[in-house]
Amino acid sequence: MKKLLTFIIVLIILMSIVFIAGYRIALRATLVTVTIRNNAFLTIGSARVEHEQGTVVAADIKRNRTARIPFYSKGKNRYKLSVVFENNRTLYSADRQVKPGDRLQENVTDSVITLPE
Repeated sequence: MKKLLTFIIVLIILMSIVFIAGYRIALRATLVTVTIRNNAFLTIGSARVEHEQGTVVAADIKRNRTARIPFYSKGKNRYKLSVVFENNRTLYSADRQVKPGDRLQENVTDSVITLPE
């Protein structure tokens, strides 16, 4: 019984340490938000934001509609947007550099992806 109690106490302490460490890491990471505006004549079947920590996907963005793609960033980061239209044609943005808290809008036309000026 004493061994079980010791095991439970050690487990609770370890879980607390993991929770506190995870919480502190999460506080340092903040969101970057990429808004995709479809100004093309076709529906965007899928949009992928590939950044240094992973990939986020949005689907079925109708003409003249937007989709917001948030992702966490601990510091300076880079991303690239690719969109695939319903006819399977693909467009790519240039590499974009961002930092935590940035909010960008990507304008997608039939032939190019741009940032507003």
